[in-house]
Amino acid sequence: MRALALACALVFSLCAITDAAGTVAFKATIETAVTPPTPCGGPLFCLDITGAGRGSHFGLMSIEGPSELNFATFEQTGTSTLTAADGSTLRISIAGTFVPDLTGGATFEGDWVAISGTGRFFRERGSGTYHGSATGAGTGILNIEGQLTNPGKR
Repeated sequence: MRALALACALVFSLCAITDAAGTVAFKATIETAVTPPTPCGGPLFCLDITGAGRGSHFGLMSIEGPSELNFATFEQTGTSTLTAADGSTLRISIAGTFVPDLTGGATFEGDWVAISGTGRFFRERGSGTYHGSATGAGTGILNIEGQLTNPGKR
């Protein structure tokens, strides 16, 4: 009986090590350009976000994707494609909040989750947080942090 308990403990320990080794920290900083928000129904305003920066496991990278701002609830939702230097992509879904300022800019923060990928990010899983700010002139900074499941190790 003791041998069985020891074997189970060993298996669970190995699973925990494998799981911990299967994820890596992800961090990116991206300078963004934002199209002016346009009405897209009710309190919703649509905009497109593009930009370039650097990210761990990506190297030089770009971002592109639509976002919706709900001015009734100050919620932000959208999807973005992160493209690595080698052309591999990671598509993420975002959900968070924003606070507009008097200059036409805003600060924002929320959560992201990986929804699909190509190349070395094929079947990638991951999630985390994002935050940043945008100016009334349409420029901004986006910071993304979280965990990815061992990118490039397929």
